[in-house]
Amino acid sequence: MYILSFMVDKRFLLQHMYFSSLFPSLLLMLLLSLSSSFYVVRYNQYGAICEKNISMGKECHYRALAIIWFPTS
Repeated sequence: MYILSFMVDKRFLLQHMYFSSLFPSLLLMLLLSLSSSFYVVRYNQYGAICEKNISMGKECHYRALAIIWFPTS
């Protein structure tokens, strides 16, 4: 398991500009996803995992988004 990419929203990015150097790895993640599996973990401003609640009509407003990559080979 690898944490392949990590991105934050604009307000969070302004506070932590060093995360901007990780954005090019998103392209690598898209290429690797063709032959591997990955899933997205969203974290809210309190650091807890945040999921969308469609039944309640509320959408998760996350501050951080981590993409976890599982190689299939």
